[in-house]
Amino acid sequence: GGGSHTLVRINLKSTAEQCPGGKIQFFEETLPYYLDLTAELMQSRINYLVEDSHFYESNWLVNEGLLDLDKFSAMFGIFGLAECVNILMQLEGETGTYGHSAMADDLGYDITFFIAQWVANKKMAYCEGNDGRAFLHSQSGIDLDIGVTAGTRIPIGTEPSLLPHLKTVARHHHLFASGISDVLSFDETA
Repeated sequence: GGGSHTLVRINLKSTAEQCPGGKIQFFEETLPYYLDLTAELMQSRINYLVEDSHFYESNWLVNEGLLDLDKFSAMFGIFGLAECVNILMQLEGETGTYGHSAMADDLGYDITFFIAQWVANKKMAYCEGNDGRAFLHSQSGIDLDIGVTAGTRIPIGTEPSLLPHLKTVARHHHLFASGISDVLSFDETA
């Protein structure tokens, strides 16, 4: 009887592009600012559904007992981690890239860990399905995502061999309770 009111995504590539400084400014100012804006949009959508459209008071699925407002939450999606990491690495004067450098991969994890903690601490009205909080989601992408990589993936065409690829992306999975989308190439015939 539960579900997600909405999925709102933060474009981490665009977020990093708004940061003129390096990693410290990104974590202390830029990222929190855009996380707040994303949450504000999410809450606005949720409030409209619950308070303005009265979906949970009038929809037949609710009236038939198939949906229950108290079992709903929302999905806080991210995408563009690879580009975000690469931009921040350049701002720091480093040459490594996501999926190909331990330093870059560690930065990627620091970013997703920061976001996961932020989302876990952000109370959201009408999200009782997850104790008043949204679920973090690594978004698989949509057709409008041009020049930006889905979720926490390594950019298509730059993937390392299977084991390093898995070591890069697997460490993020425990942070994303509502799912993480990955595509792994392991055999051209499969």
